[in-house]
Amino acid sequence: MRIGYLFCLAALAAAVAPAAGQNRKLERIQQVRQVGEERERGRQNEAETGSGLPVPKPAVMNVNVRAVIAKTEYKSFNEALTHSAAVVSDGEPLWLYLKFNTRLGDYVVADRPTESPETIRYRLFFEIGPQGDVMTLNQYVLEFTKDDLALQELKINLAPGLRGRNAAIPIFLSNAAARQAGVWKNELRITNNTAFPRGKDENLAKVNLNLDLAKGRLKYSQMEQGYDSMVIRGSLDTAVIPFPGSFYSQRVKAAVDDAVAREGIKPARVYFAGDAWSESAVFAPGLSRVRKIYAVFTYKKGQSCFYGTARIEESYDTMANDFGEPALSLQKDLPLSCSALN
Repeated sequence: MRIGYLFCLAALAAAVAPAAGQNRKLERIQQVRQVGEERERGRQNEAETGSGLPVPKPAVMNVNVRAVIAKTEYKSFNEALTHSAAVVSDGEPLWLYLKFNTRLGDYVVADRPTESPETIRYRLFFEIGPQGDVMTLNQYVLEFTKDDLALQELKINLAPGLRGRNAAIPIFLSNAAARQAGVWKNELRITNNTAFPRGKDENLAKVNLNLDLAKGRLKYSQMEQGYDSMVIRGSLDTAVIPFPGSFYSQRVKAAVDDAVAREGIKPARVYFAGDAWSESAVFAPGLSRVRKIYAVFTYKKGQSCFYGTARIEESYDTMANDFGEPALSLQKDLPLSCSALN
C-alpha cells in the first residue's frame, strides 16, 4: 500500500512539474512584456514632460477624427451624418460636427502662452482652402479648457454665429464674405499640424464644401458684419447688453480704462465679453494674423444709463514672434436700464 501511495505521489509530481515549469515560463514572458510596456510608457511620458506639455497622438485623416457639415442643428455627429450638406447657398445656416474616436485631448496642440507661461492652453486649427490643394485661405484657432479634453464630439456653428464658449467660429463667414459671385469648391480642414506647407492628407479631418454664390453673397456679407454681435450678445439687437465672459487681462483692461477715460467716461463697471482671444488669419492675398476680444463698460450720464463696447485687436508681429500693442475702437451711448449698471 505504501509503495503504491508513493508511486502515485511520484506520478503526480511528474505531471505537475512540466505544468509548473510552463506556468513559470508564461509568468516570465508576461513580466518581460510588462517591463517593455512600462519602458514605452516611460519614453512617452519623458517626451511629454520634457517640455511639460502633452504630445498629440498620431492620427489617420478622416479615421481618428471625422467631420461633417450640415445646414441644421442636430444633437449628435451620427444624426448630422445622415443630413450632410454638399452645397451651400448664400444665407443658409451652417454647422460643423466633429467626432473623435477616443477624445479631444488626444489630438490638441498644447503650448504656453507668452502672457501667462505658467499655464497650458490647448488648441486646434480650422482652415478653409481650395479642394485638393495645399493652399490655406483662412484659418481660425479654437482654444479649449482642460475640462474640454474629455469630449468625444464637438458641434460648432459656422453661420450666422452663436453665443457661448466655442459655440461658433467665423472662418466660413470670413471666407464667404470676401468671395465674388460664382461657385467655389472649398474644403474645411481640422488640423493640429502648424507646418506650412504640408501634405494634402496631413490633417486630422477635412470635408468638402461647395459654396454657391452664383447670385451673390449679400446675405453672408450681412451675417459676417453681425457675427460679433451674435457671439457676444446672442442677438443683433444692441438693446441686449453683451454677456460677461471668463477672459481677463490686466494689461488689456488698462488699455480699455485709458480709452474710456479719454472719452470723459467714468465707468461703473468694466468686463470682458468672451472667454478667450478670437484668433484668426488670412493667407491670401497676403498674410494677416490678428486676435480680438470685446470689453463692455457701463456708465451714467445725468439720470440716464448707458453702456459701450471696446473692440480690442492685436496684430501679430512676425519679427517679434508675438502680438503687438492693442488697438481699440469704441461704440458708446447704447441705452441701458439703470438696474443693469453695476
